[in-house]
Amino acid sequence: KVGPDFPEEYLLFLARSGLDLTHVRLVKRRSTSFKLVYEDGERRLYLVSRCDPITPDDLPSRLDYDFVHVGPVAGEVPPESLRALREGCAGLISLDLQGYVRALEGGLVTYRRSTDALEAVRYADIVHGDEREVAALAEPERDLGDLASSLLKVGVKVLLITMGEGGSYVISRDARLYVPAAEPRRVADPTGAGDVYTAIFTAHYAATQDVEESAAMAAAAASLLVEEPGLSGLGTYREIAERAERVRGRIEEADV
Repeated sequence: KVGPDFPEEYLLFLARSGLDLTHVRLVKRRSTSFKLVYEDGERRLYLVSRCDPITPDDLPSRLDYDFVHVGPVAGEVPPESLRALREGCAGLISLDLQGYVRALEGGLVTYRRSTDALEAVRYADIVHGDEREVAALAEPERDLGDLASSLLKVGVKVLLITMGEGGSYVISRDARLYVPAAEPRRVADPTGAGDVYTAIFTAHYAATQDVEESAAMAAAAASLLVEEPGLSGLGTYREIAERAERVRGRIEEADV
């Protein structure tokens, strides 16, 4: 859902890029948007506006896709919508935690544990969060390894924990891996790196069922994205695969 403030040229760009916009709905409320402030390598988020939630009634009853990615940013996809999606989708579902563990303090986005997050992960095959987001999901006395084990028990197949320049952890039922970050030529804009990591991992995993190779592709794609502003850094499949080869040779077993 987008509001009347959503630029028409964005929709045209998506349509010309081959995306099916059939289910995009224009509503009266303003689109969800944030103000991003980068300082000393840290990012602060301020919520500017929040659009209408995406409810089960907004979803098609059947989704015949290899995978579906759900990437809420401000609690706009309630758990009941995830449940409906799970019932109507035979393919993989990947989920980003960020929209479920964010809280507001004077407009500034902080992180907190929520019952919505704990319910939402039950309907996902692949779950992604950065260090702070995953830590918010865990109980204070539990480490990431314990949290990962709990998620795998409720049906999650793969947990992705990204740490920016520090690399990522990829935890599945068969492996616990540390994936080093691929080194970009330069960093122009880190916005969206985690989203690209999750999307590329999910797409490659849906096609190959190979956790390690998918993680290397994800790390490579994220490093290419940050080299240019906006979406202009997105690499071709060949560019991603070439950089992924260098990443894969450095993947290690993780002690988490």
